[in-house]
Amino acid sequence: MAAQPRVSVTFAEAISQGRDMHATYRVLSTEQDEAWENIVRWSDLMRMLAALDAKHGAVRRRRASSSPPHG
Repeated sequence: MAAQPRVSVTFAEAISQGRDMHATYRVLSTEQDEAWENIVRWSDLMRMLAALDAKHGAVRRRRASSSPPHG
């Protein structure tokens, strides 16, 4: 599927250029939806990384406390 060209304009710009408000709203709302999807994906990723860090950090701490001191 080919990427559609993105046209980011504010409503004020669209009005001053005489653009179709419905078409402008559809473009802006699609971009906003995509931005929210990216935020959700990012927060999911951060949650997974935090869970992995907590799990593996606990393993590292256990190993460090049970191993004899180096030196």
